[in-house]
Amino acid sequence: MQLADLFAIERCRSQVSVACNKAIFRLASQLFAITDPSVEQEMIYDGLYSRERLGSTGIGFGVAIPHTRLKTIVNPLISLIQLENPIAFDALDGKPIDLCFTLIVPDEANKLHTEILAKLAKQLNCTTVRAALRQCQTDQALFNYTQQAMDLSL
Repeated sequence: MQLADLFAIERCRSQVSVACNKAIFRLASQLFAITDPSVEQEMIYDGLYSRERLGSTGIGFGVAIPHTRLKTIVNPLISLIQLENPIAFDALDGKPIDLCFTLIVPDEANKLHTEILAKLAKQLNCTTVRAALRQCQTDQALFNYTQQAMDLSL
């Protein structure tokens, strides 16, 4: 499995305008429900919000990776939301975020969850990757970039 396999065009959104992290969680929940009807939006939202209350998932450099586990899914999924204007997210470096990669994984997939977070964080640690994602002007461009750049094996 490749990291790129976890993305879908239906879960990539470019130039989104939101005011807070709750709005991002709400949008990500909707995007997951579009591609997986077994997923309830409220379950995802509640999981993301609960996880965020434990500590910020803002990793720095304008990037956040909110994540949660769900009993109802079989395979991990990622959504990508690129914000039009950065928002406060209580990130580790104190800077606002404009790239949000939301991850949901099966409840029992502990090792895989950790591996995906580590691989995604490693990719997003690269200045070139972040800059390229910020240059994408459409949902399709964001998705295409994930397919080209997010190719680390899991």
